[in-house]
Amino acid sequence: AFCKRLIDNQRWRGVPFYLVTGKKLSEKSAQVTIQFKKPEDCNSGGKENPIYKLSPNSNANILEIKIQPREGIHLRLNTKKPTVDDQTVVAEMEYCQSCQYSFNTPDAYEKLILDVIKGDSTRFTRWDELALSWYFIDSIDKESVTFASYKDESQGPKEADLLLNRDGRKWWFREKLR
Repeated sequence: AFCKRLIDNQRWRGVPFYLVTGKKLSEKSAQVTIQFKKPEDCNSGGKENPIYKLSPNSNANILEIKIQPREGIHLRLNTKKPTVDDQTVVAEMEYCQSCQYSFNTPDAYEKLILDVIKGDSTRFTRWDELALSWYFIDSIDKESVTFASYKDESQGPKEADLLLNRDGRKWWFREKLR
């Protein structure tokens, strides 16, 4: 399943959220990818004397939170080159938690059971969050929604790509950042 959702509040107004999920896909993964607005040349010094000019390969800054299979964070930024020509370059930073702590780490359920024993509810969903989740699902259930099908071991339905292409965007999980 895939969808585009907008949140009608001051902070997120006009920001599209694209969600995709599926079973029996070619790759099992869970991640959150945040694409920031693409930066523009900084002309506050005037058009003749820009403070910096983006290089042709500059893209939007990306923050990728990897949940499964390799827990970690990947950040791709446009940064000013430390030279006198005021060009930008793409810099990438990555932290892989599961790469550093792969041995002797507890499974997800072990952590949850330990939290229950300790009375720590921080990993559990609050009632108001659960109610809002059902509100979201119920709104989909009330609409007459047709779900696109796809072949096993594929990257999901082609209609998901069409949705983003229509908005001039792309699925980042289809393009490996690193």
